[in-house]
Amino acid sequence: MNLLIYKKIKNVPFSEEIIKKIVSSTLKIIKKNFKDYEISVHLVGEKYIKNLNKKYRGVDQVTDVISFATQDLLFDKNMNKDLGDLFICPQRIKKQAKDFLVDDREEFARILIHGVLHLCGYDHQNEKDSKKMFSLQEKILKNFL
Repeated sequence: MNLLIYKKIKNVPFSEEIIKKIVSSTLKIIKKNFKDYEISVHLVGEKYIKNLNKKYRGVDQVTDVISFATQDLLFDKNMNKDLGDLFICPQRIKKQAKDFLVDDREEFARILIHGVLHLCGYDHQNEKDSKKMFSLQEKILKNFL
Protein backbone atom coordinates (compact mmCIF):
# COMPACT_ATOMS: atom_id res chain seq x y z
CA MET A 1 0.00 0.00 0.00
CA ASN A 2 1.26 3.44 -0.88
CA LEU A 3 0.29 6.17 1.57
CA LEU A 4 0.73 9.76 0.47
CA ILE A 5 0.64 12.37 3.23
CA TYR A 6 0.20 16.05 2.44
CA LYS A 7 0.70 18.43 5.36
CA LYS A 8 -0.90 21.80 4.72
CA ILE A 9 -0.55 22.70 8.41
CA LYS A 10 1.96 22.48 11.25
CA ASN A 11 1.53 20.62 14.54
CA VAL A 12 0.37 17.20 13.40
CA PRO A 13 -0.11 14.90 16.43
CA PHE A 14 1.41 11.83 14.74
CA SER A 15 4.47 11.17 12.66
CA GLU A 16 4.05 9.88 9.12
CA GLU A 17 5.19 6.45 10.33
CA ILE A 18 2.42 6.28 12.93
CA ILE A 19 -0.18 7.47 10.41
CA LYS A 20 0.95 4.74 8.01
CA LYS A 21 0.82 2.13 10.79
CA ILE A 22 -2.74 3.11 11.73
CA VAL A 23 -3.89 3.02 8.10
CA SER A 24 -2.22 -0.31 7.29
CA SER A 25 -3.39 -1.90 10.56
CA THR A 26 -6.95 -0.76 9.90
CA LEU A 27 -6.88 -2.35 6.44
CA LYS A 28 -5.39 -5.56 7.85
CA ILE A 29 -8.02 -5.83 10.61
CA ILE A 30 -10.88 -5.44 8.14
CA LYS A 31 -9.15 -8.00 5.93
CA LYS A 32 -8.40 -5.70 3.03
CA ASN A 33 -5.02 -6.59 1.55
CA PHE A 34 -4.07 -3.47 -0.37
CA LYS A 35 -0.38 -3.91 -1.07
CA ASP A 36 -0.62 -2.27 -4.49
CA TYR A 37 -3.08 0.46 -3.61
CA GLU A 38 -2.83 4.12 -2.72
CA ILE A 39 -4.47 6.36 -0.13
CA SER A 40 -3.85 10.09 0.14
CA VAL A 41 -4.11 11.77 3.54
CA HIS A 42 -4.34 15.56 3.51
CA LEU A 43 -3.81 17.28 6.87
CA VAL A 44 -5.57 20.62 6.54
CA GLY A 45 -6.71 23.63 8.53
CA GLU A 46 -10.21 24.60 9.60
CA LYS A 47 -10.85 27.06 6.76
CA TYR A 48 -9.82 24.51 4.14
CA ILE A 49 -11.98 21.69 5.48
CA LYS A 50 -14.93 24.03 6.02
CA ASN A 51 -14.76 25.02 2.35
CA LEU A 52 -14.64 21.35 1.30
CA ASN A 53 -17.54 20.52 3.59
CA LYS A 54 -19.64 23.32 2.13
CA LYS A 55 -18.74 22.55 -1.48
CA TYR A 56 -19.19 18.77 -1.42
CA ARG A 57 -21.64 18.14 1.42
CA GLY A 58 -23.57 21.40 1.57
CA VAL A 59 -22.64 21.84 5.24
CA ASP A 60 -21.14 25.24 6.11
CA GLN A 61 -19.09 24.23 9.15
CA VAL A 62 -15.75 22.79 10.18
CA THR A 63 -15.59 19.00 10.45
CA ASP A 64 -12.94 16.52 11.53
CA VAL A 65 -12.63 14.37 8.39
CA ILE A 66 -14.00 14.19 4.88
CA SER A 67 -13.48 11.03 2.85
CA PHE A 68 -13.55 10.86 -0.92
CA ALA A 69 -13.58 7.19 -1.90
CA THR A 70 -12.90 6.45 -5.54
CA GLN A 71 -15.14 3.36 -5.44
CA ASP A 72 -17.36 1.23 -3.23
CA LEU A 73 -14.96 -1.42 -1.98
CA LEU A 74 -17.68 -3.51 -0.36
CA PHE A 75 -19.14 -4.24 -3.78
CA ASP A 76 -16.67 -3.29 -6.53
CA LYS A 77 -14.52 -6.25 -7.55
CA ASN A 78 -12.80 -4.31 -10.35
CA MET A 79 -10.99 -1.83 -8.13
CA ASN A 80 -8.47 0.63 -9.43
CA LYS A 81 -5.33 1.36 -7.48
CA ASP A 82 -6.46 4.64 -5.90
CA LEU A 83 -8.67 4.02 -2.84
CA GLY A 84 -9.32 7.71 -2.31
CA ASP A 85 -8.45 10.80 -0.31
CA LEU A 86 -8.89 11.70 3.34
CA PHE A 87 -8.95 15.33 4.41
CA ILE A 88 -8.31 15.55 8.15
CA CYS A 89 -8.41 18.68 10.32
CA PRO A 90 -6.17 18.21 13.39
CA GLN A 91 -7.33 21.59 14.81
CA ARG A 92 -10.93 20.36 14.91
CA ILE A 93 -9.84 17.01 16.31
CA LYS A 94 -7.96 18.76 19.12
CA LYS A 95 -11.14 20.63 20.08
CA GLN A 96 -13.17 17.41 19.96
CA ALA A 97 -10.64 15.64 22.14
CA LYS A 98 -11.02 18.35 24.76
CA ASP A 99 -14.84 18.14 24.54
CA PHE A 100 -14.77 14.32 24.84
CA LEU A 101 -12.09 14.37 27.56
CA VAL A 102 -9.70 12.19 25.58
CA ASP A 103 -6.10 12.60 24.48
CA ASP A 104 -5.49 14.47 21.19
CA ARG A 105 -3.60 11.49 19.80
CA GLU A 106 -6.42 9.09 20.67
CA GLU A 107 -8.99 11.26 18.91
CA PHE A 108 -6.71 11.71 15.89
CA ALA A 109 -6.28 7.93 15.61
CA ARG A 110 -10.06 7.46 15.96
CA ILE A 111 -10.78 9.94 13.16
CA LEU A 112 -8.08 8.50 10.88
CA ILE A 113 -9.55 5.00 11.36
CA HIS A 114 -13.03 6.40 10.71
CA GLY A 115 -11.89 7.95 7.44
CA VAL A 116 -10.18 4.76 6.26
CA LEU A 117 -13.35 2.79 7.00
CA HIS A 118 -15.28 5.23 4.79
CA LEU A 119 -12.76 4.69 1.97
CA CYS A 120 -13.39 0.96 2.31
CA GLY A 121 -17.14 1.31 1.88
CA TYR A 122 -18.33 1.56 5.48
CA ASP A 123 -20.92 4.19 6.27
CA HIS A 124 -23.29 5.35 8.99
CA GLN A 125 -26.36 6.40 7.03
CA ASN A 126 -28.68 4.22 9.10
CA GLU A 127 -28.67 2.79 12.62
CA LYS A 128 -27.54 -0.71 11.62
CA ASP A 129 -24.62 0.52 9.51
CA SER A 130 -23.73 3.13 12.12
CA LYS A 131 -23.54 0.54 14.89
CA LYS A 132 -21.39 -1.74 12.73
CA MET A 133 -19.00 1.01 11.66
CA PHE A 134 -18.52 2.67 15.05
CA SER A 135 -18.11 -0.68 16.80
CA LEU A 136 -15.40 -1.68 14.32
CA GLN A 137 -13.77 1.75 14.64
CA GLU A 138 -13.48 1.44 18.42
CA LYS A 139 -12.25 -2.17 18.16
CA ILE A 140 -9.45 -1.07 15.83
CA LEU A 141 -8.65 1.95 18.02
CA LYS A 142 -7.95 -0.32 21.01
CA ASN A 143 -4.86 -1.57 19.16
CA PHE A 144 -3.30 1.88 19.48
CA LEU A 145 -4.21 2.84 23.05
